[in-house]
Amino acid sequence: MNVGKNGFANRFFFIYKRWIAKAACPHTHRIIILLCGSHLIYVLIFAILFQVWYGQDNITTFHWFDDRAEWLLMDKFGHFYVSYLSCSIFYSLWLWAGLNKNTSLIFAAFMAIEYQCGYEIADGFYAGYGASAYDICANIAGALAYVIQILLFNKILAGIKFSFYPSSFHAMRPELLGHNLLQQLIKDYNGQTYWFAIHNPFITNKILPSWLMPCIGIGAEGLLGGHDNVGAGQGFAHIARCRKIIFSFDICVDAITNKTIKNALWIFRYIKVPMPAVVINFCTGIKLHYIYL
Repeated sequence: MNVGKNGFANRFFFIYKRWIAKAACPHTHRIIILLCGSHLIYVLIFAILFQVWYGQDNITTFHWFDDRAEWLLMDKFGHFYVSYLSCSIFYSLWLWAGLNKNTSLIFAAFMAIEYQCGYEIADGFYAGYGASAYDICANIAGALAYVIQILLFNKILAGIKFSFYPSSFHAMRPELLGHNLLQQLIKDYNGQTYWFAIHNPFITNKILPSWLMPCIGIGAEGLLGGHDNVGAGQGFAHIARCRKIIFSFDICVDAITNKTIKNALWIFRYIKVPMPAVVINFCTGIKLHYIYL
């Protein structure tokens, strides 16, 4: 019986050391898996976006589009967040593949920006969209937000998170804001909130538990068109387009000491946990939410 247990333990340790634990030096097989796997996922995501985002839009010659004044900049926060998220994930994967810190950061930032700019180039070939220099800048800024913190502090002191709750506005323009939940998650900026979660032990730990950190969120509502609601359709012009700033708290996964729990909750490094919040709506004023989703 003990032989069986020891055999299982030895096999598990062998698998963990060979494929799960970070490699001590560049591991050729892991690098191949990382490059092939990441590009396969990239193609799959692009295929999904093709159906969700572009739909039946017509293909045209490549062109640029000035969208700096659209959607109260909520789309720019989206680009910033996805690039930050991609850079973080790629950094962990390159470390797993055995590259050192600086090389991993360089490769992670390059791949995050490359992947996002790939989608931007695709936008440039569709009549209803267009490549945006401002989106590209947001992509670069998101990757740099991660890289700079790791270089300077070797950890994240101001993380970027996301939350979503289906808004009532998508029903007014489902062709633009989404017919189903997946489309709304990507296209309905009224239901999206982007959070800056501050984890500074020298400040927050004096007044808060180590696992709790303050967050500042950016959101909007009443967005039924890019620039305004006048061209969105009859009866929408009166709907106010409102910026929202939200103050709340979130769980700091990195402060959890139990490795099993920390690994199980890794997704909450990037997704905001629903908690009480104070919402400052630039149109309607201040409101307390017992739970903000």
